[in-house]
Amino acid sequence: MHEQSDVERIYLVGLGDESLTAYRAAGAAIGRKVRGKAVEVISLCAESKSQIKAHAVSALLGAYVWNMKSEKTAEIPSIVIATKDLESVKLASVIAEALYTARDLIHTPSNIKNPKWMADEAKKLADERGLAIKVLSGKELAPFGGLRAVGNSSPNPGPRFIELTYVPKKIGKAGATALPHVVIVGKGITYDTGGVSLKRPYDIMAPMKSDMAGSAAALGTISALADLQPNIRVTVLMMCAENALSGTSQRPSDVITQYGGTTVEIINTDAEGRLVLADGLAYADKKLDPDYLVDIA
Repeated sequence: MHEQSDVERIYLVGLGDESLTAYRAAGAAIGRKVRGKAVEVISLCAESKSQIKAHAVSALLGAYVWNMKSEKTAEIPSIVIATKDLESVKLASVIAEALYTARDLIHTPSNIKNPKWMADEAKKLADERGLAIKVLSGKELAPFGGLRAVGNSSPNPGPRFIELTYVPKKIGKAGATALPHVVIVGKGITYDTGGVSLKRPYDIMAPMKSDMAGSAAALGTISALADLQPNIRVTVLMMCAENALSGTSQRPSDVITQYGGTTVEIINTDAEGRLVLADGLAYADKKLDPDYLVDIA
């Protein structure tokens, strides 16, 4: 049913399918249909908690828009799930917002996005969400041989090591050590030319602004925890560097010393992700005593 007023309202009722895949597909279709329009969508499709979560998250992701176009900014739709289960709707909203955060970081072009910019964005989010944050740069990165080998190819602003920590508010720092500790290490290459081992053909370099998606996913994850308040301790390590081609780039046959003392011979400078992640993983093992250690690249 369609009703015209100041905004268009669309009501959608019923799927008749217990599969969550159907609810995700319906949500994504709704979001894409109203993307960039001042439309209010009221969906009566979902009933159970799992259906509401799947349907609402997909609808919000379908409506996602990012651009830097100079013309008029796209209008924003309003997506409403008709239910009394407010908690499930809030959960879906938190998850979608975290995914929006990651997508916004990934889409930002690399003439804006560099390791310092990533650190600044992480600081903003940490301040908003009450997360602890530590950022290392310059001489503070002396032990991080992999991060320096890659990131010093672009010395202005140079690489960044970003550490964010979440503990539940009800527990506090004192009691957090008794909780399971999850450490997430994210690859944060803000642009990847391949370095001296330059990528070929060159057109595959175009999407390399997204080579920091691992760090974006890690940051998006911890951003949601401040709202969800799970009873765990989580540390995120964002290993941020640009892999550029310059006079300070690492070379094939160089030997570097990773965090913790392991030496590595560089064979191909386009294999930079494992170098920055290795530093993060070694730091996590030595300093953070994780129960679960996850890397994202």
